[in-house]
This record gives sequence, structure tokens and C-alpha cells, in this order.
Amino acid sequence: MRLPRTSAVLLSVARICLIGTSGAITLLGQSKAVANPPEPIPQSPYRTWSLFLINNPQWLVTESNEKIKSLYDQFEAFGEAIGPNQVAVWFWSGKTQRDVDVARSVEFCEKLKLPPSGGPYILVTSDYPGKGLMSDPSSFLPTPLKSYYTVSLNNKSADEIMQLLTRIADKVTADRLADLDSSSTGWWSGWQRTFEGIRGFLSNRQMTVSIKTPFSDVQIK
Repeated sequence: MRLPRTSAVLLSVARICLIGTSGAITLLGQSKAVANPPEPIPQSPYRTWSLFLINNPQWLVTESNEKIKSLYDQFEAFGEAIGPNQVAVWFWSGKTQRDVDVARSVEFCEKLKLPPSGGPYILVTSDYPGKGLMSDPSSFLPTPLKSYYTVSLNNKSADEIMQLLTRIADKVTADRLADLDSSSTGWWSGWQRTFEGIRGFLSNRQMTVSIKTPFSDVQIK
């Protein structure tokens, strides 16, 4: 089904957004459509933002297009699991989700001091991360994040990252995290329990989770 090209409609029909260097947004989920003119990372009506950040181009070289497509599909499933008020963001630079936009990810990673050697990363925050437009460097994390977690995927393969996303989605669904208030201590404690529950998987692959909020600062690896 093709929808009218208005961002208000687009942002209400799906939980996944892809943002390219031009700023155009493709939303995939319940429907598929393209929004023009350029759009920023959506703010309203979302309560949390999950960004998949690839800051090392070499990681892409080792992965086939089909694996990148499969990883995107798994990240979409992750976006569905975390609930309708949470948005998952995948940066792209072309016509398909295989054309990953490394430059925009790098901007976020540099602001967070996340080195390329530890990437790719997953960033989840309850603070709006900014518009994220290359034409305006100040639109990347314009204010420091207060509550967020990062997952350092430590240059692992798309297959291993997909396995991780599957485990996270299963735990989030089982623990009904989507039903909790993302500004509450319970929501963040729930995420900590989720990662504690898969600590063995993380440790075996040298993946690291850092959770920072006004009431907690923990690292799980």
C-alpha cells in the first residue's frame, strides 16, 4: 500500500526508520513509503531511540550484501519488540538498506567517544539524540545524554550480531519491557536484567554493554 508523502502519516505507521545523507527517510514495518523533502531523526511521539552505529568501514567490507540485508531485517524485528513508542534507526546512504551511511554513525560515535575498534555499536537512549543531519554538525547529540546504554559489538560478524538481537528481542518480550515507562528506574533495571541474562553470550564474544543513567552506571561483559 502506498501512502501519502507526509511525514506525519509516515511516522505513525512504522517503528523502523532509515536515514540517508540526503535526509530522506524510508519507514519499514506495517507499511513502506518514502518521505521527501529531507527529514531529521523523528522526535515526537517517541520515548526512546535505538541507533545502529557502524563507525568502521572495514566491518562492511567483510560482510556480504545479503548478510547486511539480513542484519537490517533482524534490527527491524528488534524495533518491533521494544514497543510502539520506541523507534529504531538505521542510517543509509543509498536506495537500499545495504548502502550503510558510515559517516553519520561516525558523528555519533565521536560525540560518545566510541572507538572504531569496538564497533559496530547499538545506542539506546531515552533522551532525543538530535536531528542527526550532516549539514548541521551541532544536530548530533546537541545536549549530553542522561540515560542511555551502548552495546559494543567488537567487530563481530553480522551472523553473531543477529544472534544477539534475537536474544535481546526474546528477553524484552518475555519480560514485557515494552509495557514499562522508559523514564522509570524499572525500565532501565529491566534492561540491566536482560543483559545480565545473556552475560555468557556477551562474554564469549567479547561484547560489552555500558548502562549509564542518573541512578546507575554499570558495565556488563
